[in-house]
Amino acid sequence: MQGLSPAEWEVLLLSLKVSGVAIAAVLPLAFGLAWMLARWRFPGKVVLDAVVHLPLVLPPVVTGWLLLLTFGTNAPVGRFFADTIGLTFLFRWTGAALAAAVMALPLMVRAMRLSLEAVDRRLESAARTLGAGPWRTFMTVTLPLAMPGILAGLVLGLARSVGEFGATITFASNIPGETQTLPLAIYSALQLPGSELQIARLAGLSVLLSVGALVLSESAGPGLTALFGPSGAGKTSLLDAVAGLVRAVDGHITVSGTPLFDRQQRINLKPEKRRCGYVFQDLRLFPHRSVRDNLLYGWKRVAPDERWLSIDVTLDLLGIGHLLDRMPATLSGGEAQRVAIGRALLSAPRFLLMDEPLASVDADRREEILCLIERIRDELRLPILYVSHDRAEVERLAQQIIPVEPIQASA
Repeated sequence: MQGLSPAEWEVLLLSLKVSGVAIAAVLPLAFGLAWMLARWRFPGKVVLDAVVHLPLVLPPVVTGWLLLLTFGTNAPVGRFFADTIGLTFLFRWTGAALAAAVMALPLMVRAMRLSLEAVDRRLESAARTLGAGPWRTFMTVTLPLAMPGILAGLVLGLARSVGEFGATITFASNIPGETQTLPLAIYSALQLPGSELQIARLAGLSVLLSVGALVLSESAGPGLTALFGPSGAGKTSLLDAVAGLVRAVDGHITVSGTPLFDRQQRINLKPEKRRCGYVFQDLRLFPHRSVRDNLLYGWKRVAPDERWLSIDVTLDLLGIGHLLDRMPATLSGGEAQRVAIGRALLSAPRFLLMDEPLASVDADRREEILCLIERIRDELRLPILYVSHDRAEVERLAQQIIPVEPIQASA
């Protein structure tokens, strides 16, 4: 970051200080609220949920005004903090941190709540029967399983606090060296003629900090990542967007460093160029082609030097060599599922998409397919994006779980 003036360095460091303090201070409250909303049933739960998410729908200026009424010098809460511990908020960096914390809180609570709801309560019950008390069960089972959502909430909150403007300027004002964070410094520079370069530097810093946090929160790790949620939440639509079967509205999709879709850069690879192996929920085997022809359909369309899995290895891995001359209509659910997986693997994909692969498999074959998916995950080491609404299934298979909830339409 060469070329920053001392004043710009001051703005950057103050922004990091305000955001860091805001997130650290609000983290216990955010987790406590997430726990209550995820695990407790009590009168007024809907009201509490609405109040927590109020900063997302209120104009930030209104939020700042409410903070002024509550934490101002002459307000009851503000006077209490000033008299008891000497902490004041008005026109201080602590006020900017408070505003950032309030605006970040809903995003943190939502991510943590979804992650806590995704934890299989049966695993906690198993820990209790093995002698673990409530606290040890929480520390050794619940917290590790919910940690991806907690971390996602942290970085989402950080990104939101870095970009906070309206509530801060209303409540804490825009004072250089005291409350002037990056967004406020950009606003001030916009009022001055000839400040285009300064604005560009400050805006670049703001974008860098926010995008960096979002990349940390949304990147799927190696191995198998599960999209978990109820039917109708949009999980299949997300897979279709990754595969290029539907066009994403915004954002970007990148797999192993290769951009598949980027609205700003106008990148939108066709499905056949994305090199994904898609195992559909309804399998979609070609009914007029034999098992052999289904398996070879994608394999024939891959250049020989790009094929990384041979036919013999695939047949042995899946145990389907005896099915080659059969037609799809004659296969059992488990056999058809293995053929669909084999067809996807033989297309030499860079990554796999698996949409409810156990949906059409009877109970006797579920364990067989689960073991097969584990072998693909562990031996082939392909990135896998896996969709399911079965908690036990994703807990067993996934290294990372991303909860997906239906979007509630407002009246």
